[in-house]
Amino acid sequence: MVITGLGWFRDGAYGHTRGPSLDGGPEGGSLYSRLQADGILPGPVPDFGRLSLAAKQICAAVGAGLRDAGCSAGCAPREVIGIIGNGSAVEANRAFFDDYVSNGRQMARGSLFVYTLPSSPLAAPAQCYTLNGPLIHFRHARDGVAHIVDRAVELLAQRLADAMVVVYEDATGILGCVVRPDAEGGHAAVLSAAALKERAGHVQSVSDLVNDVTTKGKTD
Repeated sequence: MVITGLGWFRDGAYGHTRGPSLDGGPEGGSLYSRLQADGILPGPVPDFGRLSLAAKQICAAVGAGLRDAGCSAGCAPREVIGIIGNGSAVEANRAFFDDYVSNGRQMARGSLFVYTLPSSPLAAPAQCYTLNGPLIHFRHARDGVAHIVDRAVELLAQRLADAMVVVYEDATGILGCVVRPDAEGGHAAVLSAAALKERAGHVQSVSDLVNDVTTKGKTD
């Protein structure tokens, strides 16, 4: 199993391992306008501004990872690509509830409340990038990114998807990488899934892992 694209969001900026660095951040504009200008988003995303901050940042990390894998403008239409990761929508749900109540809507249209809660921040990039495979959310990833990569590899081994986008978030940043069974079909490998897990085991955070991959090179 190989990683064919690796992107991230940290310190208010996003980047990936190939091409010019996008680490300049959203200079002079919103994150949405910068993602559009850099071609990270495949097109207009209605209501992007209404997403939670976490969901916006995950969209940036996932988009950078997809760009790194060569499919930011949309992967092959017949491919089944899923997304798996951690993160929490608790704060977004609480803010939604507070807004709902403070605007006097706790009685009227009450049945709509449950159906409009953001169940997981992973849903936002799944919609933005039309990821049509499994969506699996871990509230707690006990072994960090290695645990999530292992689960993605299992799904690929069972042929439940052609590729999986792995998302891992901690206090220092967000990692978004594309995992495939192999590097055939023009999908060049950044590094192997085993190598990513090994490196993750020697660092303390997403930011450290990004530094490790970008400064030590991309090897198997």
